Amino acid sequence: MKRSLLCRIKVWLSRFRYRRGYGVQSPFAYSFFRDILFEEMPYYGFDKLRNLSDPYLTRHTLQVLYRIVNMQKTGIVLDILPASSAVSCYIGGVSSRNRTISLVNDNVLAKRISDDTSELGIFVEVKNSNILKELLQINGSLGKITFAHVGLTDDRKLLYEICKVLSVSMSANGVIVIDGINRDYVKDVWMVLNEEKNASVAFDLYDIGILFFNGTLNKEYYKVNY
Repeated sequence: MKRSLLCRIKVWLSRFRYRRGYGVQSPFAYSFFRDILFEEMPYYGFDKLRNLSDPYLTRHTLQVLYRIVNMQKTGIVLDILPASSAVSCYIGGVSSRNRTISLVNDNVLAKRISDDTSELGIFVEVKNSNILKELLQINGSLGKITFAHVGLTDDRKLLYEICKVLSVSMSANGVIVIDGINRDYVKDVWMVLNEEKNASVAFDLYDIGILFFNGTLNKEYYKVNY
């Protein structure tokens, strides 16, 4: 669930020196801090999404995911194991030129995503079946993945297998976002993913991890007071 007020204060104090990119030397990282993580100007697309919510992600975080997809070149955009329809709506609402796919294993949630995206005029393909099988099929038939969001799951093996497939399926400037990296079993998988040879810059926001697969960038790991 979302952090309590006490937890937010503790995390904020522990990461105070990492606020808003202070001391960051990399132009790429500084731009990401300024233009994506801490951008305060709303995008026009946020208006129709304002009533959506997620049990784990704040509205600010949902908007960050929107901004990340918006900064990428068009391509394959995935929402894997979401907890609600919110992420699919936000990332699917960026551009109709993207092919946005939601991979779920829950009939009720699959219908909710289909209903909410349809109501908002957002096209998202919802696949409610074996997630790994669908992911492998996407990788084999649709090409490289531009953006992937991976939600929380108690199945560590499944999480590991999903990330393993994603690590070899990302485009040259692809981004993976992992929920819940403050949890031990997720953090382990997150750190393994960071060691992949094609992984480069990582942003640790405590609740989520953002990892770029960009071979032109040096490996860097930034903890963020977010």
